[in-house]
Amino acid sequence: MTRGAALLVPESFTRLVFDDLKPAVYKGGEGNQIMLDSSTYGYWPESLFALHGRPLPLGPLLIYTLWAIGATTLAMLVRVGDDGEPTITLHVNVLGVSGTALFFLLVFRTNASYDRWWEGRKMWGDVTACCRNFTRQVIAHIGPEPRGALFAPASEPSAAERVDTLVRWAVAFAIVAKQHLRDERELSTTLRGIIRTTHAREVQAAKHRPLFVAERITMELAAAQRAGLLDSVEKMALDANLSAMVRAVTSMERIVRTRMPFAYIVHLRSFLVLWLLALPFTMVVYLNWGGVLACTLIAYSLLGLETIGVEVEQPFGRDYCDLPLDQLVDVLKSNLLEALKRHEVRTDGGAAWSGGDGGVAARGDDGADGGGGRGRGAAHANGAANGGACGGGAQYHGLPSRGGRVVRDVLLGRGPGSGSARRLYGGRQNSLIVLQ
Repeated sequence: MTRGAALLVPESFTRLVFDDLKPAVYKGGEGNQIMLDSSTYGYWPESLFALHGRPLPLGPLLIYTLWAIGATTLAMLVRVGDDGEPTITLHVNVLGVSGTALFFLLVFRTNASYDRWWEGRKMWGDVTACCRNFTRQVIAHIGPEPRGALFAPASEPSAAERVDTLVRWAVAFAIVAKQHLRDERELSTTLRGIIRTTHAREVQAAKHRPLFVAERITMELAAAQRAGLLDSVEKMALDANLSAMVRAVTSMERIVRTRMPFAYIVHLRSFLVLWLLALPFTMVVYLNWGGVLACTLIAYSLLGLETIGVEVEQPFGRDYCDLPLDQLVDVLKSNLLEALKRHEVRTDGGAAWSGGDGGVAARGDDGADGGGGRGRGAAHANGAANGGACGGGAQYHGLPSRGGRVVRDVLLGRGPGSGSARRLYGGRQNSLIVLQ
């Protein structure tokens, strides 16, 4: 476009029109992003002048225009009588009565497709919410220190490592679910930096990859429970989120693999074609040659409605009007990794969580005693290595050592200055935590 023309035509208009004339390579959801980025009320300029995303059935429309020209020519050339009016015509009431039923079927078709599109968005919202809740609960329940054993074997992952693994598998679930819905098999780049390369290969080889990732998360949760990091109630809460994630993916699979009823589509399109074929013989009575243009505009409106139904009934692809899954996954990935980063900062250096009134967590180094915290009603405890333990003002029950591990439940008795009896939690670094 020349510079002089650019001065006469607004830049926003040229961008909308001429960018739309470029070859289209879609990632999915560009139409939604245009409306989100619009600076005008109601995004009228973006929608009125855009070509991408517009239902434009050029092939059927071109064929029908040729038919309208032929039918109008036939009606205008075949004349009987002195009035010179076309005689091959169709009364307008015929198309008026049948058109009401046709328009109802078209609107029902479009609404049914939109319901599928919106249900897909809601199901993906459920995946997002469950992944966020899962991450929040993993960080809160597992925390920075192992629970239920005073000393863990060196081969066991630390609590921080288990949190990192579980959160990253949750990120992988969202990525894998997106590609599963799009029937995309390549994962070498999308999972890079999220999980280990060996694990990514295992996911790649699985037939149902979201289910495989869910299995790995379940195994990690079971291992965390065996290590004393989770109790049964906490594990049930985490597993409930995981089950909801799998259920949401299953619902989205139902949308992908189930089309509109075939009989409905066949009858609707047959009805639509017959109605449009008869339309020129009605328009020629009132508009003569102008009926060609009228028929083309009416056909564009009706064929466009049917095209909208086709466009939005499968919302998980890479079409212009599909859901912006890439952006939704990127936002979720950023949220989860940000939460994981905050957790790493809080637990940096092996520090434990600190409490307020009612008890402060205590920490220590390998081979050293853990110092107790202070607070209203807080107990003071000291730990010793190699499976032995002693407590100030507390009595311990059942401390046999098994390969460096101690029986999980260590109970506190009541004593002066020790406060109410509470469960004692031990850390991987010989740390002792007393929760009031």
